[in-house]
Amino acid sequence: MSKTVLVIAPHPDDETLGCGGALLRHLREGDSVHWLLLTEPEIGAVISQEKMMNREQAIQAVSAAYPFERVLRPALPALELDRIPRKEIVRVIGQAVREVQAEVLYLPFAGDVHSDHAVAAQAGWAVSKSFRYPTVREVYAYETVSETEFSRPGGVSFQPNTFVDVTAFFEKKLEICALYRDEMGRHPFPRSAEHVRALAVHRGVVAGVELAEAFICLKQVLR
Repeated sequence: MSKTVLVIAPHPDDETLGCGGALLRHLREGDSVHWLLLTEPEIGAVISQEKMMNREQAIQAVSAAYPFERVLRPALPALELDRIPRKEIVRVIGQAVREVQAEVLYLPFAGDVHSDHAVAAQAGWAVSKSFRYPTVREVYAYETVSETEFSRPGGVSFQPNTFVDVTAFFEKKLEICALYRDEMGRHPFPRSAEHVRALAVHRGVVAGVELAEAFICLKQVLR
C-alpha cells in the first residue's frame, strides 16, 4: 500500500543531502512525496538578488527532478527560526502534515550545528503526537553533510538505527545535488559530491550494501 511522505527541510538542499535517495526510492515504490521548505532568506541582509534568482531556479529544477507532488513554502525567515515562537513553527508544520495527510515524516537531526535545523527538528517532532496528528506513523531524522558532522563535542551525536539501500538511486541523487550550484562545492568543501559519496559508502558498509543513507527512527507505528 502506498504511503504519503513529507520531508521537512529548513533550507533547499537539506532534503536531498539528507534523504534524497530514500525519497527517490519512495517515488519508485509509488508513494506520494511532498516537500515542506520552511524558510526564505531576506534579499540584501542574507542573500543577493542574483543568488536569490539562482536559489529559485534550483528549487524549481529540484521540484521537477524528483518530482514532488507538492512543494509547501511558508517562507519563515532563514537563520532566524530560533527567534520565532516555537508554537508558530509547530503550527506551520502541523498545518502541512494535515494538508497532505502525511504518514511518513523526515526531519533534520536535532543535534545539527545549524540552529534552524535544531528548531525544525524539535517542532517537527511535536507533530508526531498521535492524538493530534493521527496520520503520522513513521518519523525519521536524517543527517545533513556540513551540519550533522559538526555537532557540538559532548552534545547529542547522530547514532543511526535505520539504513536505506540507495545504491540504485545514488547517481540521481548526485545529479539533483548538482542543481544547487551555489550550495555545492569542490572537495574538501563539506557539501561536495565526494563527501556525499563517502558518507553513502560508509553507511553502506555498516548496512552491508554498496551505498546507503542512515536515519534515526524516532517513531514507527505498525498496524
